[in-house]
Amino acid sequence: MKEIFPILTCEDAWRVESEILTDEAKNYAAIEAVGAGVARRFLAECAPQLPEEPNILVLAGKGHNGADALSAARRICAKFPGAKLAVALPDVAEMKKLTLKALEELRNSAASMREIPLGDIRRQCASNGKAFDLLIEGLTGMNFSPPAKDFLKECIDAANSVDAAIKIAMDMPAGISDWRRPDIAFKADITYSNGIAKAAIFRDFNREYVGRIRHVDIGFFNFESALEAARGASEYVAGAKVLKPLLKLRKALTDKRDYGHLLVVAGSERYPGAALLNVSAALRTGVGIVTALVPKSLAPSFAAAQPSAIWLGGETDKDGTMRPENVSKIAEMKPPTAILAGSGLGSSAGARKLVAETLKLHADVARVLDADAICPELAGIGRAADLALTPHAGEFLRIAPQTSDSELRAACKKYGASIALKGPVTSVCGEKSGIVRCVEGGPALSRGGSGDVLAGICAGLMARQDLGQTTEQKLAMASVWMSMASELLFAKFSENCAPSSCLPDMMPDALKNI
Repeated sequence: MKEIFPILTCEDAWRVESEILTDEAKNYAAIEAVGAGVARRFLAECAPQLPEEPNILVLAGKGHNGADALSAARRICAKFPGAKLAVALPDVAEMKKLTLKALEELRNSAASMREIPLGDIRRQCASNGKAFDLLIEGLTGMNFSPPAKDFLKECIDAANSVDAAIKIAMDMPAGISDWRRPDIAFKADITYSNGIAKAAIFRDFNREYVGRIRHVDIGFFNFESALEAARGASEYVAGAKVLKPLLKLRKALTDKRDYGHLLVVAGSERYPGAALLNVSAALRTGVGIVTALVPKSLAPSFAAAQPSAIWLGGETDKDGTMRPENVSKIAEMKPPTAILAGSGLGSSAGARKLVAETLKLHADVARVLDADAICPELAGIGRAADLALTPHAGEFLRIAPQTSDSELRAACKKYGASIALKGPVTSVCGEKSGIVRCVEGGPALSRGGSGDVLAGICAGLMARQDLGQTTEQKLAMASVWMSMASELLFAKFSENCAPSSCLPDMMPDALKNI
């Protein structure tokens, strides 16, 4: 199994799959692997959001995407024996042999199942009498080419009108393609990208239809034909296995110094929590020592909250931001192996000068710049050490004119930096690397403090020279790790009741899911 998977166009993905899936047995094995993978991912994240006897609707097209949907539905229903299942189907005479096989297996396993004509979704759902808890869409696959024909348009429009708490799409929402904005497309809450991640689901013109993205690896990149097609890829998707280096046993003869020393320069009296979130997250990464410089009014309470860290109290100006002369406190300590600066620091001239002086003092030390420290003058200080930036879109626009992939690559080259551009899909890029998409997580992270947690994880990993990973790899690890923790929060508390301060405590459990 790989950790980073190439993203391919639908044409390239189809060619690879055709070379791998050469007979019915291999095709059906792939369908079953997709069904099992989607069900496993869906149930781990969303099962707590469903009632004991959920109302489920499956929309199955005639091809193998329909078979994938039927296979996933069979396994999801097995988790909920009292599920009430409705399956919308095309004319049986048009269905592919393996799709019919998947349908027969579902019929044999489902206790309560009714079949309806695919073209009658709207009327049948209106007569259902209540909303669905889950809708699984498998109408079209990667061979779809727009524009959609009238029958498919009606099916998609009807599917979008169905009242369902969660709507998921198999591989790609029906109606989207690689190369143009759709005239109509299914609007999914979650898209399960199966086997080979398709470029279409990452295109800006399709984002409103895709929802969250979850990649389900079924081993295609264990085949030489897939690896050959991947050699020219410039985009990749990160899997949970990027975190495997964190599962290695530590050496018996070791001490804290072997796992790095992180210096955090963060926080202000106006934004006190950012530094505490930085440190709480960094401590979970296994870094040996964490020292944090924060306003002295905050240091005692932070030490009580996180006694595992060393807290230095810094002098502040009238606006509550730290003064540049606090660099003398940093000069007195042993050099760190990484520096994190910027979270909640404030954008005053004094605060920025403090960061600049710190970076100059330790010019050969890896640094992570976050939030208020992401600006041209600070990002441009020295190129002797590894530099990582963790901006959201607004912060990125301080150092680039747009948030496009081309501008992300250009900024990496301009500043000699590795950048994790945060968003619904976080994009990690290095000066000489392709773009890695980190697709875990979701809107549970759309709240204050989640960026501070990510910065702390990135910095903790950067400080750990024992891991032997590149800066881009560590940024991808951090993004996946925090996002997997957020999925556990979603499952436990729902998205509305999951504050960012809970994320560090979920990080150990996230590692169990690798």
